[in-house]
Amino acid sequence: MLNIPISLLDSLRDKNNILIMGMGGGFDIYGGLPLYYTLQRMGKNITLANYSSTNFEQAVQMGGAIVINPNLLITNHNFDAEIDYYPEGYLSQFFMAGLNQEVPVYMFAKTGTNP
Repeated sequence: MLNIPISLLDSLRDKNNILIMGMGGGFDIYGGLPLYYTLQRMGKNITLANYSSTNFEQAVQMGGAIVINPNLLITNHNFDAEIDYYPEGYLSQFFMAGLNQEVPVYMFAKTGTNP
C-alpha cells in the first residue's frame, strides 16, 4: 500500500463509489492513480474524470469519445488516431494495454459554474 494518509483511507472505508478527478485541465488525473490503485485493492468502485483541456471535437471525431452532453464526454481505449493532446484517452489505453482493464475516463469541459 502506498503512503496515503490513514485519515483519508478511514474516511473512505465505508464508501463504495468514489470519483477521482483531476482539476488542473491537463494530465493531473494521472496524479490520482496511486489513490486509484489503493482504493481498488480495497474493493471500491472508482470512476476517473478530468477537467479537460482536450479538444472535444477531436476527441469525438478521432478519439472515439462519446458525448454525454456538450460539456461531458466519456472516452475509452478503443481508438487508433493520434491526437496530439488527449490525456484521458491515452490513460484509458494504458489501462487496456498494460493491465487488460476496461477503464473509461470522463472529460468535463472548461465551462465555468453556470452550465
